[in-house]
Amino acid sequence: MSSFHLTPQQSWQVLVTTSQHSNTKLHLVASALLQTSNGRSLTEPLAKHLATAVRAHSNPAALSHTGSPRHRDHAPSLPESLTGR
Repeated sequence: MSSFHLTPQQSWQVLVTTSQHSNTKLHLVASALLQTSNGRSLTEPLAKHLATAVRAHSNPAALSHTGSPRHRDHAPSLPESLTGR
């Protein structure tokens, strides 16, 4: 999460949001992120959910009144180190 320049609170919110919106247990999201440091790529759906959550939580104006990320036409790009592209 440090590569996204997020605070610890923002990082936690990114993990929670990604977990909820991808219907993936939080510990599995965290594990998948940790595995990217060993050269593994995130699955495309998880990478998209993560990118949307990073964008939303790094920019509080992007959150809806419910605290959930607003839907966008496309998700922001993640670094190639996370997607394997």
